[in-house]
Amino acid sequence: RLIKKIAYNTRLPYFSITPTFSICKKHGYIRGEKFKCPTCGADTEVYSRIVGYYRPIQNWNLGKVEEFKDRLEFAEAKTMKHEFKTKIEASLEQEQKILVET
Repeated sequence: RLIKKIAYNTRLPYFSITPTFSICKKHGYIRGEKFKCPTCGADTEVYSRIVGYYRPIQNWNLGKVEEFKDRLEFAEAKTMKHEFKTKIEASLEQEQKILVET
């Protein structure tokens, strides 16, 4: 449902589903962006897709790290209601503010 909603209701030329995940050396795979392991508190490596392939974000250049910080994450249960509209509107407002400032 979420994918259909995005495809039918936005003017995006493309979009991707890019799960972010973390790896603890002791406990392995952790869903989401967790810089510390929730089980043992150790530092983790956070992985996300950059230019088509997954790499630890700690190894990205500063420009790509800033792009990562600007990404929006949606929870499907909430997205079909109010959250999707709110996040998209906030993103567009921020983009407009940047354009006005430049």
